[in-house]
Amino acid sequence: MDTNVGKFGFLPIDKTISFSGGAFSLLEDFNETMTAVRSATNADGFVYPPLEKQMRGQPKILDGQLLPEDQWDWKAVSGTERPAHLHRLPASHGIQLEQTPIDNDLRRNDGAFLMYLAGYLYGYRLQFHDWWFDGRVKMKKSHNAYVGDDKAVDFFSESYSVWKNWSMETRRHFTNILYMNSRLELYEWDWERFMIAYMVFDACYKQAKELGQVRSPPSHAGRIDAMCGGYGLYCNSSLSSEIAKLRNALFHEALWDGGQPCSSGGQKSFYYTECLRGINRRLIPAMLGYSTAYIGTQWDSISPCQF
Repeated sequence: MDTNVGKFGFLPIDKTISFSGGAFSLLEDFNETMTAVRSATNADGFVYPPLEKQMRGQPKILDGQLLPEDQWDWKAVSGTERPAHLHRLPASHGIQLEQTPIDNDLRRNDGAFLMYLAGYLYGYRLQFHDWWFDGRVKMKKSHNAYVGDDKAVDFFSESYSVWKNWSMETRRHFTNILYMNSRLELYEWDWERFMIAYMVFDACYKQAKELGQVRSPPSHAGRIDAMCGGYGLYCNSSLSSEIAKLRNALFHEALWDGGQPCSSGGQKSFYYTECLRGINRRLIPAMLGYSTAYIGTQWDSISPCQF
C-alpha cells in the first residue's frame, strides 16, 4: 500500500493543484461525480444524510452450512426509520505527497493537514473518501475570499513547509483547528455556530500563547485584541468586547443574546458570530506565517475580498 497517496471529497474545484511537497489531483470521473453530488444537494445548498432503518436477518442453512449474511432473508424492523447520523460523499481529488508522511500515516498527519487546509481556503468541509461525515455538508462556498491559482499554490507550499517544522503536538493542534473550523456550517442554530467559532478562536489563542507569540491578557476581549495585534489583523476593541460578552453569557449563564438558546437571537448576535468567524479565517494564514494582505482586511465586514 502506497502511504503517500489518498483520496478525499467533495471539493467542487475542477482542477489539479500542484504545490511544493505534493498535489491535489482531479480524479478522472470528477464531472460524473459532480453531477451526482449536485442531484443529491438540497435546495438550501446542503447534502443531508439519507434515511436508515434497522433490518432483522433470518439465517439460512444449506447442506448443513450456515450461509453468509448477505444470503439471509432480511426484513425491515417497523418503526426504526430515521435520518442516518453518518454518511459519505464521493471523492473528487487525490492527494499525493513527494515524501513519506510523518509516522508513515497520511490520514493522521500530512494528508489531514493538507486536506483540511484546502477545505479552509476554498470554503468546503472535506473528508477522506471512505471515512464518514456526520450531519449535513454544505456544498456552497463558505469562505468569502477569492483566491487565484498561483496564490493557492504558494499558500499550500509555504504552509506545508511551516507545519512540518512544528512539534508533533503543535502540528496536531493546528490540524484540529482546521478540522473544527470546517464544521461550522454543520450547525443550524446561530448559538451553536458561535460556540464552535469561539472554540476555534480559543484553540488559536492557546497555540499562540504556547509558542510565545502573544501574552496572556486578563479578559476574553483582551485576548481577541491581543491576537489581532500580535498577528497583524485589523483591530476593533468595541466589537471584541461585544463578542466576549456574548461568549460569557452563553458559556456561564446559558443565555443567548439575552434569551434562551434556540428561541432568541437576532441580527446582532448573527453579526457578532460572523465577525468571530472572520477573525478565525484571518488567524489561520497568519499563524502559519503566510504573508497576504487578506490578513489585515476588516473582519467586521462580510463583503468578499481577495485572499
